[in-house]
Formats: sequence, C-alpha cells, structure tokens
Amino acid sequence: MAMTATEKLRQLHGDKMLTVEEMESVAGGTTSEMADDTCFLNVLLRGHAEQPERYGEYRTGKEFDTVRMSLSKAWGAVGITMDCNEGRENSYYDQAGNKISRDEAYQHAMKVIGRQLNKSDWYWEK
Repeated sequence: MAMTATEKLRQLHGDKMLTVEEMESVAGGTTSEMADDTCFLNVLLRGHAEQPERYGEYRTGKEFDTVRMSLSKAWGAVGITMDCNEGRENSYYDQAGNKISRDEAYQHAMKVIGRQLNKSDWYWEK
C-alpha cells in the first residue's frame, strides 16, 4: 500500500511537522502580516500613546497574544478594527463595520494621522 503525502512527510520530518488538522487549529492571522503591521504602525504612530513595538515574524509567533493586543490598540487609535482569523489572513474593518482590504486600512490610517508613508519608510529588516 502506497504512503500518503502526509505519511511521507512524517517519515522525513518526524514529529516536527504539523498535520493539516493541527495547522487548522492554530489561532491567528499570518505572523508575517502581523509583523508588518507592527512595523507600519510603529512608524506611523511615532509619538502617540498607542504606538506599538516592532515585532518580527519569529517574535510575533512566540508572543502572539501580546502582539495581537498591541495591534488592536494601535489600529483602534485610527478607527480600524483588526480581526485575527484562525490561520488565515487578518481582516480589517472601518468604523461602520465594513470589511476593508489591508491596503485600505493602511491608507485610512495614514489619512487619519495626516502622514503619508512609502513602504521603504517603515519596512526594513525585522
């Protein structure tokens, strides 16, 4: 009987590999998105009480709840609600409760603060 792809990967990687079921149970949006959001909001909100700390992907994964709470406060300061979905992209909502894209959330935040940023202004090695 032929081995399934998961069985082959388990044979190669042992218990270090998560099953599909285990991955689906991991809470939160992507650590990459959240890390980038901390970098963006760290620069945009410089000097504001809600300015989040910058987190890299590794630290975001290790301190997920801390990062999520920090981002919730920072996004809330500019009128955006961020929802960390389980294992999928984060969702962003405007003050009326309408789902908006991440790019729209960034544009809205810059408009509220009155400061336009290019990605090169906030994105550097974390």
